[in-house]
Amino acid sequence: MSARQDFGKVAVLMGGASAEREVSLMSGGGVLAALKSQGINAQAFDPSERDLVELKREGFERCFIALHGRHGEDGTVQGALELLGIPYTGSGVMASAIGMDKVMTKRVWSTFGLPTPRSLTLDAAQQTRERLRTVPDELGLPLIVKAP
Repeated sequence: MSARQDFGKVAVLMGGASAEREVSLMSGGGVLAALKSQGINAQAFDPSERDLVELKREGFERCFIALHGRHGEDGTVQGALELLGIPYTGSGVMASAIGMDKVMTKRVWSTFGLPTPRSLTLDAAQQTRERLRTVPDELGLPLIVKAP
C-alpha cells in the first residue's frame, strides 16, 4: 500500500455557515485539488449542507479543515470530530477556542511573558464616536482594529 493510500478517504471540510464562507470555498477548493493531484482520495464536505455525523457513516478516515471563522476555527468542529473519533488538521479544541478569542489569546500570551502590542478593548457602550477618536492618541499609529 502506498503512503497516499494510507490516508484513506479524506473529507475536505469547506464552506460552512460563517461570514467567511466564500473564502473557505476558495481555499478548500485549492486544498481539494492539491490532495487529488497527489492521488489522495479526497472529497469536498460542506457542514452547512450535511451533518458531520455523515462523515462517519460515509467512511471518511480523516478531515482537512478548510473552514474559516465561527464553527470552523473556534473549536466547535474540532470538538465534534473528536467525539466522532476522526483525526483532523490544525489545532485542537482548546487552542482553537482560545485563538479565536483575541482578548483571551492576549491574556494567555501575557501570562507567559510573551510580548504583545499595546491594546485596548472597548465594550459596545464604549464605542462612541468621541471615545473612538481618542484611541490613536492612546495606542499610537499605525493600529489594527479587530472586531470580536
